[in-house]
Amino acid sequence: MTDARGLPAGEKFYRSQIFSGAVFVAALLLFAFLWFFMVHSVRIKELRYRLKAANDQNTSVRTMSLVSRYKLLRESATENDPGATYAREGRVMQILAETAYLNDAEEFNFAERAAKLTVDFFDLISGMPPYKHERSSKENRILERAFYHEITRSYKDAIAQYDVALGLRSAPDTRAYAMLHRGFCQAVGGSRTKAVGDFKEVIRTATDEEYIETAKALLAMLSEIESALKEVDAMPASVQKAAAYYNLTAYDQAITTLKAVPAAQNNSEALYYLARAQEETGQAKQAADNYRKAIKMNAAAPWAVKANRRIFALGAFYAAGKEYRIESKANVEKGIIQDAELLKDARRFEKVSERIEEGEKKTVAAYLGEPAPEVKTALAPTATPPAPVPAAKTAPAVAANSAEVNPPQTAVAPPAAPAAPAPPDEKGKNVSGPDWAKLEKLPRAEKIAYIHRHKRVESVMLENGNQFSGLKISENKEKLILFTALGRVVILKSDIETRETVAP
Repeated sequence: MTDARGLPAGEKFYRSQIFSGAVFVAALLLFAFLWFFMVHSVRIKELRYRLKAANDQNTSVRTMSLVSRYKLLRESATENDPGATYAREGRVMQILAETAYLNDAEEFNFAERAAKLTVDFFDLISGMPPYKHERSSKENRILERAFYHEITRSYKDAIAQYDVALGLRSAPDTRAYAMLHRGFCQAVGGSRTKAVGDFKEVIRTATDEEYIETAKALLAMLSEIESALKEVDAMPASVQKAAAYYNLTAYDQAITTLKAVPAAQNNSEALYYLARAQEETGQAKQAADNYRKAIKMNAAAPWAVKANRRIFALGAFYAAGKEYRIESKANVEKGIIQDAELLKDARRFEKVSERIEEGEKKTVAAYLGEPAPEVKTALAPTATPPAPVPAAKTAPAVAANSAEVNPPQTAVAPPAAPAAPAPPDEKGKNVSGPDWAKLEKLPRAEKIAYIHRHKRVESVMLENGNQFSGLKISENKEKLILFTALGRVVILKSDIETRETVAP
């Protein structure tokens, strides 16, 4: 039997089978190629995540900022140059926002989530640890959620999340990080006694000197504040008393005092302090309303200028919305407020603000879409922590990041000290000496140990409260370059408040 073309029926069937087989093999190869491409994509994202997880720079930036932020709170109301205050506050808060919003782990698409099953299978049979994506880590999600609330000044929510994090079985320094930041939130939120307990516990239990020294600095600041508050408590109710409370970060007392003074609602200075205290306790809308009242009352007063800048800060530094930035600039552009410097600051900070806002959308959707189940138990009574060491054993205040100079004495056996770096030549470069590029690749603990072995260490305090300690790489008329536990740090000499050479 033959078909219309004269071919035997068997040959026709044979050819159709070959064609079907070829199509099947081609489809199988295409599927295999796409599948392995997805596996490759997962592996690349895994590598990026593991590298990111091994880098503690974000954590260091957040921790070192605590002293600067607390110092800014003390200076902000009495600062004679609001532009200088804005420059420092803006830099600090936008850098912190970038650690929260712009350094996120990459999401998996649907195909990559399926390909991850293959990756997990091969990890299992090869004995490798499974790849735990950052978003699947309960501990990370809680800490990121807590930090988001912290920098947006929702301190009660932040404390609740840090409580949950401290209820997990975490490494000592992870607990120290959570306790240090919870203590900061408690100090600003009015629970200074609890904050003292947290800081003392960090000093007692942490192994990272950076956490310990930061806790000591904050503890010393709190001690100073508590001493000064006794005198303020004895003052009669007045705008001046409220301002004194505000300057000592006792925001709840400042609000209570101002509400008890009838004349406060007709005083632009009083309205400003009331709004500032509300702002620092997370009441952004109420604060903005009182800033507007202060401006409307007397737009030519210095308090109105400061109030307008605070409206800008709400939108530029604290994620309250770009409408606040627009409103603040419009007040200047329409001539209501005389503050041309604000427009310069707007150009400086708004591009970063817009970039942060885009990152914030993704972060909020990922971490804050629906409250995690564990948040519901966040306010439940927690177990009493171990008794802290007596206050008498704490060291005097030192600024954050001095940990690079003073690691625990038991952490590193004292090897023979290497030769000190050679002095820089006239171009600011070492004639001979250590390979700084190679040293920068060392783990953090080894960097600290290397710095600790030298007899002359530069300790630099900046105007914004940050302190850097390390070995001098080079120096010229404009800048100083140090090798610190974070690696190479370039410091403008114009930003240096104090500088000394110390022995570790």
